[in-house]
Amino acid sequence: MKASDLQKNKNRTRRKIKEAFKPYLIASYVLCAFAFFYSVFNFRNVLINYSVPLLLAAVCGLVAIFFTEKKDNYFFAFMGYGSLFIGIPLFINNTFADFRNVEMKLSIKNRQHAQGRHRASVDIRYKDFDKEILVDDSADIDNSSYIILKMNKGLLGYYVIKSTRLVNE
Repeated sequence: MKASDLQKNKNRTRRKIKEAFKPYLIASYVLCAFAFFYSVFNFRNVLINYSVPLLLAAVCGLVAIFFTEKKDNYFFAFMGYGSLFIGIPLFINNTFADFRNVEMKLSIKNRQHAQGRHRASVDIRYKDFDKEILVDDSADIDNSSYIILKMNKGLLGYYVIKSTRLVNE
């Protein structure tokens, strides 16, 4: 066999392998898209510091870039696998949360009234980080000094906020 024939066989084998993995690659990108949207909509309801999970997701996304062949797919690999790193633990924490409700009374640091499409929110201090909590009654926001959070403890130890209530004392 000639060297060119060997190269053609190698190229054929590579194409067959790529074609065999294509459905799995598409399925992983679909899973990454679901994880991205799940993270966006549910990350706010978990009492967790944002910096550590986002930093680890960025590292996971950078590692995924090294395994991506085309430069066109770098963005999707970075965002997809980074959000997959956040979405799966978040899903596990929320789905397997304890059924017992825990109420926590926290003092309000700052208040933001509803403006345009943004809902009213309050800033609280929990452990060593600040968290913005969305509230329903923007009329009662100025009169209240505390917020009562009704939560369930998730499987991974992070509290999942179920409901909020503003109180004076």
